[in-house]
Amino acid sequence: MKSQPTKEQIREYLISNTIDKMVQYLIEDDSFTLEQAMDRVYRSQTIKLLQIPEGELYVQSPAYVYEMMKNEN
Repeated sequence: MKSQPTKEQIREYLISNTIDKMVQYLIEDDSFTLEQAMDRVYRSQTIKLLQIPEGELYVQSPAYVYEMMKNEN
């Protein structure tokens, strides 16, 4: 019998998926290299907000979180 994933496992999966998509969007939209895209995502304020469990930003769509990052100063 398979056990159900924990809330923490689901949260980590959603965060990871969102980060992957944000990197992909930067590569597709702005012709970033993989390294540039990852650097941009991991240096953003949005990534910090995404990783706060209580904020639940991770339940938003990756496109929404990406737009938040693009609108940072």
